[in-house]
Amino acid sequence: MLNTKKYIVIDDAEVQDYCEIQERMYNKIKIKIVDGFTADKTNEVVTVSKGWQPLDNGKDKLFFFPGCSVPRFKVREHFACTIKPSSATAAFISAENLMGSGSTFDCYEDLYPIDLKTAVDMTKTLSDQSKAKVLQSFIANQPIEQVFLTRKLWKECNWNSRFFNDEHTIDYFMRKSKQGMSRWNFKYHQKETQYRLLGINHKSGLKDLPCEVYLEDEILQVLNKDNFVIDAEKYEELKAFGDTKDKENLVLMMELMANCDFEKSFIYLLFLIKEFQKEIVQLKESSHVNFKSLLSYLGLDLTGDLDIYKLTILAKQHKKFTRVNAALISGLCVDDYIHYESNDNQCWTTGPILQKDSKNYLDD
Repeated sequence: MLNTKKYIVIDDAEVQDYCEIQERMYNKIKIKIVDGFTADKTNEVVTVSKGWQPLDNGKDKLFFFPGCSVPRFKVREHFACTIKPSSATAAFISAENLMGSGSTFDCYEDLYPIDLKTAVDMTKTLSDQSKAKVLQSFIANQPIEQVFLTRKLWKECNWNSRFFNDEHTIDYFMRKSKQGMSRWNFKYHQKETQYRLLGINHKSGLKDLPCEVYLEDEILQVLNKDNFVIDAEKYEELKAFGDTKDKENLVLMMELMANCDFEKSFIYLLFLIKEFQKEIVQLKESSHVNFKSLLSYLGLDLTGDLDIYKLTILAKQHKKFTRVNAALISGLCVDDYIHYESNDNQCWTTGPILQKDSKNYLDD
């Protein structure tokens, strides 16, 4: 089910040995082999299925990967949950976030990638030569996808030689292999998903997951199914709450949004977030799991403008870009500044009016 690969993480062991001959203090390193994947490869590692349906016999046992924003109290009203992957009948995963409980993944962030040859060359001149043998043994006995230095190690020995028998530094090996990245460049790149490694915690039993894995969206739309619907009339009522700018009214509006039928209320949920995004993002309730589950279902966060193009893209992704909804989007955005030459513009002309040849773009 999980197509993981092997990675090596080299870190500072935070112990020091004193070398009497050279009268220097040497730090040691630790080398760890990790069975897992980088966050940018999640879709290649986890096979995600579509079309989840609850079991007819009511014996569902649902497992949630870390990072899921599904409110468990809602789930437990209808289904049983399990923290043991091996017991699950279905599992759910977030498309955006896998960071969470260390009981499932060992998470490594702020990693600096280096190639295998550079890693071997670097360890050959370490003061602790036993580590060079360990690394070479790892590489010789199994395929290694990538070697990483931790940011701490890279930062510590980039500009000094405390780890080495000579005056070499990590920076020296990086430049020699043409992999050099300045300390400042790395600072701005370290949060990117290719520098975030998720190692399978083998005590979690995740490798024994016997069931299909689905995106959390599939259960989110089930949990609120047949709840009240935000239609045009209800939209105006909730908008009136938001227009007061009163915190309690805004929170009430958000609670009602998070508990409606997502599927049937889709377009008006987008409109309410567009209208009150600046106010919502200031409230701590926007990070509560109930509202986060709504944002996850819609496929958006609270950063950036929710303009006509973003509304169109989200509607298309949910197969909701019908003639009726297109007209509603047009009416909502008519007073916005719209850059019609944008690469994101798939179907709009000035007005905003649908282009004549946009029939095939509609979901009718």
